Amino acid sequence: MNSSIYPMTFIPKKRNFKLYYLAFPKPWKELLIQLQVSAYKKYDPEYYMKLFGLKACLNGWLDEVVNVGNMKANSDDSRWFVSLNEPDVQKICKIMKIWVTAEYELNDKATS
Repeated sequence: MNSSIYPMTFIPKKRNFKLYYLAFPKPWKELLIQLQVSAYKKYDPEYYMKLFGLKACLNGWLDEVVNVGNMKANSDDSRWFVSLNEPDVQKICKIMKIWVTAEYELNDKATS
């Protein structure tokens, strides 16, 4: 790497790290699609869902999150959540429950 271009660049000596992946369950995804259709009448399951709030919650409440993937009806969600730490599934479920409540139950656009 040319140090004159990147004078403040830090290159760690240790470059090995472990990534942890978490798949998103298909039955949950089907329920989320139903919620999206309920809340956003123009939503087409062939396009990505509006998950900005969920991603923000996961990134804010969990350490070392590398990526939270986008989802649509036919997306591959086998590596939906990527982290440098082993995922705390219980905590992720609690965060998702809070997000679903805020996004859909408290949303004036959503239906029962």
